[in-house]
Amino acid sequence: MAHYETFELNAAVPLEKFEWDDIWFDHATDTESKRVVVFGDSISVNYRFALVEELRGKFCVDNYGTSKAADNPFLKENIRSVLAQQKHDIIYFCSGHGTHQTPEEYEKNTEKLVQWLLSDYPDKKLMIAGRIYSSYPPKEETCKQRNDSLREIAQKYQLPFDDLHALTFERPELLKEDKVHLNEDGQKIVAKHIAQFICENI
Repeated sequence: MAHYETFELNAAVPLEKFEWDDIWFDHATDTESKRVVVFGDSISVNYRFALVEELRGKFCVDNYGTSKAADNPFLKENIRSVLAQQKHDIIYFCSGHGTHQTPEEYEKNTEKLVQWLLSDYPDKKLMIAGRIYSSYPPKEETCKQRNDSLREIAQKYQLPFDDLHALTFERPELLKEDKVHLNEDGQKIVAKHIAQFICENI
């Protein structure tokens, strides 16, 4: 039984059934190379190693994938911890979790997180990524709504926007059987695109 003082029972916001964090530092002892950190979810974890290979020799690619949505009170603390451990030149932001949020809440909470990143880390180049297309019916419309919100936030703050939804739209052959995550071909295509986008926007 969970202790009565744990966050699981006293959450300020609803939690998902399985809460997780996945942090990866690529060649952590390399202090000479430039670094990009990807803040995302299981999809960014999914294409992580393909992106590492695409940017090898140009950037070390770190990744923080998490189930935490933008309204999770512990998310900022985790991001601070990741950014404190390496010197990052670029933040590639692709937040997607939080099915408990309405489209309006998602946009509001994500914008607040973007404002915080811009305010607290002005020395880092912030880039916003759209949502990978999902052919899973409950997620299909949500992906489009969130992609539109992310595009509007990027435009509002004059940030580079990587429209991953347009790249993958109606291309179910790039997805695994779950219709959400990228298969091996999808990982390679998306990683190659992201690497090119990052290099063109530094």
